Amino acid sequence: MNRAFQPRPFLYMLAVPCFALLCGLGVWQLQRLAWKNDLLAAQAAREATPALDIDSSHALVGLAECRVEIGKTFASNFASASPDVTRRALDEFRAGWLLYRRALELAGQLARLPDLTLRYSRILLTQRLKRLLDEGIGHGLALEGLGALEMLIPAASPSS
Repeated sequence: MNRAFQPRPFLYMLAVPCFALLCGLGVWQLQRLAWKNDLLAAQAAREATPALDIDSSHALVGLAECRVEIGKTFASNFASASPDVTRRALDEFRAGWLLYRRALELAGQLARLPDLTLRYSRILLTQRLKRLLDEGIGHGLALEGLGALEMLIPAASPSS
């Protein structure tokens, strides 16, 4: 089988833009590498600086008494806020924290269950909801279609 080489100009015309794209991506990666190295160098320089020695006259000391949002309750100075505001803020925070801890407990219990149990539990819990949706969606779509059809077809005028 002696086939002569036949150049295909379409493939060459396709290869040139692809090669240009790959070269552009390579340049972009090199620029990104330089940017990352600059970021790492700046981070290392920040880590090498000594820690601030803060005394009572430093400007950062007053930040502990700044405006704080806790559970949508504002207090300009949390320590000197009224007891009612403090109690409500802490109650909201505690309720959220307890809910989060309970969710973590339940997630841990679910993680220990076998996969098959989890699948069947999901089916059991979602089956009724899916059935209700299936029953209502067909009727709702039919009514919506009739309404759209009614808007498209003008009302028949009485012939007199």
